[in-house]
Amino acid sequence: MPVFTIFRWVRRIFYLAVLLAVLYFIFTFVQVWSNARQTYTGYVQAIVVMGAPENGGKASPEMIARLQRAMSLWQQRTSLPIVVTGGKLFGHTNSESQVESSWLQSEGLPSGSIISVGGVNDWSELYNAYQALKPSNYTDVAIVSDSGYESYLEATAASVGLTGYPYPTNPKKASLASVAEGAAMLAVGRIIGYHSVSQVRAFL
Repeated sequence: MPVFTIFRWVRRIFYLAVLLAVLYFIFTFVQVWSNARQTYTGYVQAIVVMGAPENGGKASPEMIARLQRAMSLWQQRTSLPIVVTGGKLFGHTNSESQVESSWLQSEGLPSGSIISVGGVNDWSELYNAYQALKPSNYTDVAIVSDSGYESYLEATAASVGLTGYPYPTNPKKASLASVAEGAAMLAVGRIIGYHSVSQVRAFL
């Protein structure tokens, strides 16, 4: 077979692969965008708050937004435990979950309703939440995080044994950037696994 013919076939295969990759991302983006405009209001057994940055032992605005969202759900269903997640960054005195727990208690949430777990990325936070809820056989959880990441976090939760439902801080107001990032992580996670994509995201 002539070299030119081989090159032409390689080029066609390359273009086809690029086209399929683009279509795959567009499909995932539409799925994430649609999910970002919904807030689950059905049955859950617990609330899981994804970790957020803390500032010298004080809750950051991002963390407060998530905790306020969790509180609003808890006030409707006070029997639900709230699992706060997040580990201690290098050089910090407090872990994210410690700061989250302190903030919730300062707002009047009983300490008995709070479960604190660590974690260095999304996957480990959800896995630790799963382990903490396992003795109670709780698997249906509301996941509190920023809008745009609902589909990615639902899939990550499923990979550790949880059935996650979105409860974003800013429902129906996801930015294009957050939806694009959420779609990219969901798309890549389907291929390499959500443990791996969470580790990559933690370093970005």
